[in-house]
Amino acid sequence: MRLARLPWRWLVPLAAAVPSCVLDSRTDQFQADLPYFTRIGERMLSPDWHVTFTSAKLQAGPLQLLVFGVVGRLAGWLGVSPAVLLAPLTELGITALLVFAVGRVLPESRWRPWALVAVPTAFVLLANPSTVYLAGHPADAITPILWLLAAHESRHRRVGRAALLLALGANLEVWSVLGVPVLLLAPRLRDALRGCILTALAAAAPFVPFVLAAPFRMFSFHWKISNNSLLGLVIDPGTPFPWTLRLAQGAIALAAGSAVALLAFRRPVAVCLAPAAIVSARLLLDPVSGAGYYSVALSLLALVAIPYAADYVPRLLRPARRAAEGSA
Repeated sequence: MRLARLPWRWLVPLAAAVPSCVLDSRTDQFQADLPYFTRIGERMLSPDWHVTFTSAKLQAGPLQLLVFGVVGRLAGWLGVSPAVLLAPLTELGITALLVFAVGRVLPESRWRPWALVAVPTAFVLLANPSTVYLAGHPADAITPILWLLAAHESRHRRVGRAALLLALGANLEVWSVLGVPVLLLAPRLRDALRGCILTALAAAAPFVPFVLAAPFRMFSFHWKISNNSLLGLVIDPGTPFPWTLRLAQGAIALAAGSAVALLAFRRPVAVCLAPAAIVSARLLLDPVSGAGYYSVALSLLALVAIPYAADYVPRLLRPARRAAEGSA
């Protein structure tokens, strides 16, 4: 088999992710929110499933809990730490999803063959999959990938698929619904509206049994404003930040994403710009934005945008070259 025919765009990023998977699968790395989500996920798979969301502390969606719960049960049956299964599943899964997304999203250009390998590999070498896994928040990498795919589907008039991708992310962590401005990249506004309705219904549906079965306290949680966040510069650190302020933060992020989506509507790079605007607004107004895994989404979107920028540079230089040639 010729080396040129090997699927390098898959092999290189996945191979780059293997060392961190091995290191992160050690029992002593199973910390932070990982044990908590695993324990709650196992409860969701038990006869006591109805009390899953009775704690305000829980801010993960049913899909994330399902994955963590299944892994926890399987690890118990195998007699190993959940980290042995969860680290490679999460980190290799995120890497593979990004490879797939880059292949779908990047347009044809002279940079595309290199970008298909370089973008996901750089993302891995920056330790991003490891960062979100160790924090127990894989959604901070998966959500922006789903937004990229949803933006791509919207641009190609497949708004139903885009809405389901956004809803899928919301069942990892609810903030994925902030990605609905990418639906504005659809050619018709009524399609975007239809996509918003479908996103809301599909995102909410898996939560309904828990809401009906027992007190649902997810929206009772209060964050604390940290001193290393931008909000901490104007509001006393330690001040409670309830869900009412989360809604205000979300509204601003939605407005930013919608404005960029409408302004960049006809440009292919809009699939990166609209999600980046949403993430940026969210980070600027987040009470605990000092958390390292929060910046992973922006890092991912910036890496995917680089091939677009590389393609625009020659176009920007053409007028200068023509002017120079005309004056010569």
